[in-house]
Amino acid sequence: MADPNSNGSEKRNLRRWHLFLYLRVFDQHTGELLGNIVDISENGLMLISDKPLAVDREFHMWVDMPTEEGDRMRIQFKATSRWCGKDVNPDFYDTGFQIIDPDLETVYRVQQLIDEFRFYR
Repeated sequence: MADPNSNGSEKRNLRRWHLFLYLRVFDQHTGELLGNIVDISENGLMLISDKPLAVDREFHMWVDMPTEEGDRMRIQFKATSRWCGKDVNPDFYDTGFQIIDPDLETVYRVQQLIDEFRFYR
C-alpha cells in the first residue's frame, strides 16, 4: 500500500472538510460497504474502513445523504483510489480517492454535503 505522504509534498489544492457525521459509502455494483467518509472536497474524499482497499482502482460508489425532511438522497459517483494505509487506530485503514469527472449534479450535492455536515477546527 502506498503512503499518502511518501514524497513529503501535499498534492491537494482544495481544502478538505472533516464531517461531523460519518456517512457510509457503498459499491454500486455489489452493494458492499466500502467505508465511512472522514473528509471530503469537491475533488476527492478519504474513507475509513475495517479492511484495506485496492489502490489505483476505479470504484463506482454511492452515499445516502440525509435531507432536512428526514429522507435520504442518493449521490452516485466514480472515484479512483490513490493511496491506502493504516489509520491512527491500527484496526482501521484510510483510503484516499479522487472523484472522476463529476457531473454538475454531483458537484452540487458534494458541496451541499460539505456545507451541511462539516465542522470547523
